[in-house]
Amino acid sequence: MGRSSSQLEFDLATGGPDKARRGAHPPRRFGPRVRASARTAGTFVVRSVRIWLPLVVLVQFGLRGLRPAWDEHLRLDREEHSMQARVQTLVAERRAILRDARKLSDPVYRERVRKSLRASTLEPLLLDHPVASPTSR
Repeated sequence: MGRSSSQLEFDLATGGPDKARRGAHPPRRFGPRVRASARTAGTFVVRSVRIWLPLVVLVQFGLRGLRPAWDEHLRLDREEHSMQARVQTLVAERRAILRDARKLSDPVYRERVRKSLRASTLEPLLLDHPVASPTSR
C-alpha cells in the first residue's frame, strides 16, 4: 500500500492511522423508541413555547415588577397628603415673610413702629405672626 509523503507526515503528527481505532469509543446508537421519544419531547417543547414563555414573563413581571411598583404607589399616595399639608404651611409662611419684608422696607411703617415702641400709651406695633423655627418641623 503506497502512502504519499504528506499522508505519512499527517499520520506522524496525529499519532498514526490506528489511534482513532484504539482510543475512540464507538458512537452510541439509540434505538428507534428513544429517538421517537426524544423527537416527540422536543416537538412538544417547541410547540408549547408560545404558551409557557409568556407565562414565565408574566410571572416575572408580577413578582419583580408590578408588586414592588404597586407598593411604592400606595406608599406615595399615603405620603401625598402629609406632603400637601407641609407645602401649604410653607407657602403660607413664605407669604407672611414676604408681607413682613414689604412692611419693614417701608420707611413710614418703620417710623410708626419706632413711635409705638417709644410711646407708653400706645400698644407697640409688632409683626403679625410667629415665624416657625427650622427645628420645630
